[in-house]
Amino acid sequence: MILAAITSNVGRLLVGDYKIKGWRESGLLYPSIVTGIVRTIKQDMIAGKLGVLLPRSYIRSRTNFGRSWRSDVYSGSWATEPWRR
Repeated sequence: MILAAITSNVGRLLVGDYKIKGWRESGLLYPSIVTGIVRTIKQDMIAGKLGVLLPRSYIRSRTNFGRSWRSDVYSGSWATEPWRR
């Protein structure tokens, strides 16, 4: 399973992050950010479901992630910083 982390640490936004609008309606306890960090996990590592992003938040978070990925590729940092791969 591939997923993006969600954090309630909303003190700063990094490239690829998206501040969730409608976080209460999504079932989250606090204002939150979908981070531009993608992780892979096994299905059995999922303990439960906290909420569901509203369609507009889901679409915007994916758009922001795509922008951050494209900015890395176009800037060439993936070639000059192999640890980022």
